[in-house]
Amino acid sequence: MAAEASPDAQVPVFLALCKLGLVYALQYLQDLNLKELISQVDLDQLLGPEWDLYLMTVIALLLGTVIAYRQRQHQIIVPPRPPAPTPPPRPPQEQPQAQAEPQAQEETPEQGPAQEEEEQH
Repeated sequence: MAAEASPDAQVPVFLALCKLGLVYALQYLQDLNLKELISQVDLDQLLGPEWDLYLMTVIALLLGTVIAYRQRQHQIIVPPRPPAPTPPPRPPQEQPQAQAEPQAQEETPEQGPAQEEEEQH
């Protein structure tokens, strides 16, 4: 009722109910007397005389499942990323003049000495 009346009381009420549930569960287990119940369970009568074979089969199947799952995890290959798209080339009229001038300067050093003499005459 306190939790319904005030939102601030919800956490303390929850903790108190958890403690009551834990105390009740511990009291129930003490009253249950587990040793007596375990001694009454007879696996030979419940599963037959070959109960140990059933248990080993179940354990082997679980182990095989774990191994297969682990191998599958190691075989997963991450696909490579596609290459980043390249920007489209600019048309010649949109290129800045600063870039056009170095290209003209680069062409003059490539000329041989014979061409330089012709240009001087």
